[in-house]
Amino acid sequence: MGKRFVTDFAVPHSADLVKFIAEDFFGKEGFKLIDYQGEAVWKKGVGMIAAPQFIKLSYQNGWIHLEAWIKFAILPGVYCGEMGLDGFWGFAVKDALRGKVNTLISLLCQPAVQQQPPASSFAVSTPVQEKEMKKEEITAPQAPENASPTPEEKTQPVPSAAPDVTNIPVTPPSVPPVQAAPVPPSPVYTNSPVPPADPQSGMPGYTGPGYAQQPIQPPTPMPGTFTGNQPPVGYPVAVHNPTGPAILSLVMGLISIITFFIPIIGLAIPIIGVASAPRGMKSTSKNCATAGLILSIIFLCFSVLYHLIFLFALFTI
Repeated sequence: MGKRFVTDFAVPHSADLVKFIAEDFFGKEGFKLIDYQGEAVWKKGVGMIAAPQFIKLSYQNGWIHLEAWIKFAILPGVYCGEMGLDGFWGFAVKDALRGKVNTLISLLCQPAVQQQPPASSFAVSTPVQEKEMKKEEITAPQAPENASPTPEEKTQPVPSAAPDVTNIPVTPPSVPPVQAAPVPPSPVYTNSPVPPADPQSGMPGYTGPGYAQQPIQPPTPMPGTFTGNQPPVGYPVAVHNPTGPAILSLVMGLISIITFFIPIIGLAIPIIGVASAPRGMKSTSKNCATAGLILSIIFLCFSVLYHLIFLFALFTI
């Protein structure tokens, strides 16, 4: 027995982002939020095979308080005592919970990355490009000063010199006053769109052919707001990706092909594959978890059938 594992650490994220990361992690790991002695605690397991796991998480002013512990299960749903993550008793469950806690802490402490605005569409010349443009202007061919005009240039009329307009007063044109148009009253918008006018009668309320009610688009969330199971807008963040259970499920399913007839082992291996598949299906390796789940279920049935036949033959001889 021992006390709870307790730690406090600072995170560079807002409360919305911490909430999203934590709920995403606990959902993929199979934890459920419960009321435990007046505290909001995340719990996994009921104690049928292993001890139930508990994690308490709270956030305030950029700091996170985390507690983790397990309880000794006498019967499913009947527990006694609290154990931390140290000690030999229940070391397998403690190691599993310690790995989950370390993963959660690394996700919460990841650097904050603000999404950059899109680049502008107009082109901007670099200093090298400007230097090349000036070089081209200098090296452009120019007509010699003493060159004699060609016959075509002699026949063209020479334009007269432009008059000096610097001292000519400029009179602004008379502009008639603009009459302000009357402003119509602002319309009142409701959630139900107004049907368009009837193309024949010109009266509103047309609901015949060609009329389709347009759905109302939800408002665009502001940056940094929490929108359900999606990360806050404008904050790219890495989420929990449990690919390990998916690969484990596939490996156990493949191994069960050649071990389903072995006593005890033929049952344990596909059971591990079936138990690991749900977590793996919530990762990017969903196809591996699905294949492992199918193989594990098939050869678990073969193993159960084989063991039943073996026991029936053993007791009838």
